[in-house]
Parts: sequence; C-alpha cells; structure tokens
Amino acid sequence: MRGFVVAVLLLSALLAGCSGGPSVPAEVVIESKPAEEIHSEDPSEPFEAVFTPSPKTRGHIAGVVVDEAIRPIEGAHVHLPGLDLERVTDRDGSFGFVDLHPGPYFITVNASGYFDAEAVLQVEEDEFTRAKVILTGIPPPDPYRVQQSFEGYTELTSDPLFGFSFLCTACDFDFYVDRPGLHTLMIEAVFEGGTTDNGFYYDAYSGNSRFDSGSAGNPMRLEARQDDIPGEDDSFYLRIDPQSFPVPEQSKRFQVYVTAFYNEGPPTGWSFVAGDP
Repeated sequence: MRGFVVAVLLLSALLAGCSGGPSVPAEVVIESKPAEEIHSEDPSEPFEAVFTPSPKTRGHIAGVVVDEAIRPIEGAHVHLPGLDLERVTDRDGSFGFVDLHPGPYFITVNASGYFDAEAVLQVEEDEFTRAKVILTGIPPPDPYRVQQSFEGYTELTSDPLFGFSFLCTACDFDFYVDRPGLHTLMIEAVFEGGTTDNGFYYDAYSGNSRFDSGSAGNPMRLEARQDDIPGEDDSFYLRIDPQSFPVPEQSKRFQVYVTAFYNEGPPTGWSFVAGDP
C-alpha cells in the first residue's frame, strides 16, 4: 500500500557473517511515510523536507543517526553499497539520498566507537523513506596493569650535588612496555632507611628520547601519561642512582617497580610501594 515501506533489519547474525564484526549490532529503526505526510512529533512544528522530490518515477531516503540516548551522531558514514554512494551525517545526524529508482536498497551505517548497523530499505515511487538509525556504543575495553620489578645495587651512594655515581653496579635497567592502550606509566623506587628528601637521581628514556629526569626522595614515584611519552617505542631505559646526604653509604640495595596501566589510569595517589592493591 502506498505510503508505507518495508524495512528488514539484518541483526547480529548478518553482521557476524558478513563483516566479522561484533556480535551485538546497532539497532536500526525504520519509519517510512510519504513526503507530504512527514511531520515532527510536535504537531505545531511541521517537518520541512530537506530533499525535494524531482521526477515522480523516483524515490528518496531521508534519515537520522543517533545514539542510544537519541543524541545525533555527527560524522557517521551511511553507505548504499549497490550504488557505491556514501553520505556523512551532519551536525544533527541527518543524511539523505535522492532520485533513487524504486526498489530495495541495502544500507550500512558505521561510526567510530559504535557497532555497525545494516538494513534493507524499500524505496517507493515519489515517496520519502524515513530511516532512524540508533547505534549502540562499543563498551570501552577493561582496564588492566602490567608490572615489572628490578633489583638495584650500588657500592657507594652518590651525593646530590654530583649526580650519578661511577660505583653503581646495578643502576641501569632496560624494559619493554606495549604502547597500544597504554594510559599511564608509573616508575617507583625505594631503599631501606625510611623517607628522605634526597633519595634518587634518575633519567627515563623511551627509545632514544628522554622524557623525564631529576632527583626525588625515598621512596621515589614518577608518573607519566601516554601523551607525555615521546614516540611509539616499546623499549625503555631507566638510569637510577640512590643518593645520601651528607654522608655516602656503602653497599646500598634498592628496588625498582615499573607499572603500566592500560585503558585507564591509576587511582589518584596510587602507589605499589605504599601497598595499594
């Protein structure tokens, strides 16, 4: 019957079989009306069609892409693969295709951060097929952390005024950190003797680029966000030397802990040395 159009939703089985994508697709809702009957939910605000029908032998598709809270999604890609036509949604999430031959059209919708949507729309002569596409957001990946530990040793601690000691047996540490998903890199060091203002002198490198250096107390805690670490190298180097003032100490052992947090940063003030889980 003229004025109505059939929409067939292709759900998760089609998505999994065709694209190998997530098993949970976006929900697609299709509401079709003749162009002259299109109106808003508020009768006092008539819908003004953006796409004016031209020849009466052609049909049209007008739609909007929104999220689960019915907020418009700008920049979503709407594609008619059979015609190799694509539209990108504007600020209010709308898109349209005009002057289409009557018949069925396979339509796909995708946007960054959302599951894809797919459907078959039936376009009728001299009518607008209205499509409301609700995209389901892809949940963020679970946060996790990876920790590495090292044992350091120096025959004689250095003086804060002179920086590194030449008598440090184990003060240079190479380690690797996967970059994809990295949120925060935390480096901690501690030696026995209680809390002191002058604890360590350190240089931290990503590849050949130094991203931090200086002195810190005991225990030491260095926190670096992914955006603060130059390059994309997964190889890191740490030079760290225990200090004591005013008198050097002999045979000083210390521990170094490197904790990489993925997909989410650590809680404020988190410290492995302090005993936080």
